[in-house]
Amino acid sequence: MNKFTFFLTFILILLVNCSRGNCIEGNCENGKGKFIRTDGAVYIGEWKNGKRDGYGEEDSTTSNYKGFYKENFWNGKGKRIWKTTNMVFEGTFTRGKLDGEGKIIYPDGIIHSGSFKEGKAEGYGEVYEKNGNIFKGQYKNDRRYGPGILVFGDKKKKTRIGNWYNESFCVEGDCLGGYGKVILPKSYSYEGFLKEGWPEGKGILKDKDGKVVHEGDFRNGNPIK
Repeated sequence: MNKFTFFLTFILILLVNCSRGNCIEGNCENGKGKFIRTDGAVYIGEWKNGKRDGYGEEDSTTSNYKGFYKENFWNGKGKRIWKTTNMVFEGTFTRGKLDGEGKIIYPDGIIHSGSFKEGKAEGYGEVYEKNGNIFKGQYKNDRRYGPGILVFGDKKKKTRIGNWYNESFCVEGDCLGGYGKVILPKSYSYEGFLKEGWPEGKGILKDKDGKVVHEGDFRNGNPIK
């Protein structure tokens, strides 16, 4: 399950559960109140027409959220922390998804800050990895796409400056829809026909040590055997 699917599933669970429980303090219709759901989650904050609306804080067995709501969705500035993994979503939300400027801290320590659209990285972003690698550049549909620079965290501080298409770095040629050479994720290299950065047609795929993995036809980035 990718992070977007996980995020969407979590939102749906919240929406189902948010109406199941009891208001134990204040006004949970129009005003400020404290609501305990049947799963034990506690929400303290503002309400409008029986829905979480305005600033609120919610604590459950899996996560903690502090920020703004609108009609039960996270909406506006907010921050959610998953307790089991320490994964963090922080920034501007629209109907439960990061939308605008935000930051994600992943369980493995990778930090992605920049622009998001409907929960996915879109536009300029910066990624900092625990090994010291730093990427600054453009994203499209949650993938590196467009001009960017990657600085490696090793002693040599090697850099890659140019264009990425769907996480693939274009070394030379027509990487959008022709013949070219790219560096794929996990440092695999490919030379041949491409479609938006991914192998499509005849080409040669090599691993990071230069060993040929597949020579022949590819479709949707995968070798045809």
